[in-house]
Amino acid sequence: MPTIQQITSAAFVALFFQLTSALSTQEVNVTITNSTACAPVHMILGRGSTESVPGSLGSLVTLVTADFPDANYENIDYPATDETTSDSYFVGRSAAAKQLIAYREKCPESKIVVLGYSEGALCFDDAITGSSGNEYLGNVSQPLVPIDVAQSVTALVLYGNPRHMPYEPYNVFNLTQNVTGKYPKTQEKLAYFNKAIGSVTADYCNVNDIVCASGTSLTAHESYTDVWNYNAADFIKSKILGN
Repeated sequence: MPTIQQITSAAFVALFFQLTSALSTQEVNVTITNSTACAPVHMILGRGSTESVPGSLGSLVTLVTADFPDANYENIDYPATDETTSDSYFVGRSAAAKQLIAYREKCPESKIVVLGYSEGALCFDDAITGSSGNEYLGNVSQPLVPIDVAQSVTALVLYGNPRHMPYEPYNVFNLTQNVTGKYPKTQEKLAYFNKAIGSVTADYCNVNDIVCASGTSLTAHESYTDVWNYNAADFIKSKILGN
């Protein structure tokens, strides 16, 4: 039987969805630019499994670009196939690190915003923190991104992260209680993540999400951009403006 907290959280998500769905379906007449040229704001995207480029996160890029018209974006170059049956995760983790490092070196004045959904969130998390290990994800490993590069990121938004951990201050509305993602972090990796990038992170994990909350609902996992994009865009804007 669900706890009062779980019922309250589920009801909150349902209400929030009703209030934001009308906004999320409105067209934002903005052209987004896929480029690695230096820009005032640059977004690096990790799309979810089976998504084509730019993936559902393209809608969040559109909202951010509406606020910062000179912004551009790139996708990490990886297959985005299932991490349990292919090398997609390993390719994505490496690409996330290489592309983030390369852009920071080329454009040190740019404000970099990292966006990850599902497997894409996993790739970024482990590139920055190092793998916590798993039978599908290999042994515990060291971070691929130097900590000074990670700490230079302006904002990190994670949707449905398989490495999600409960009760962290960056968990938006702290909706999930007593549950972890399907591949939880070790305490050592969690402490490193918090040190490296926790202060600029917004982690969104819906109640009963099959990937980030040990739940049973695929719908919960697929609804992030509809439910949370405006909240995430406001978070990103606040970090870019230094609020």
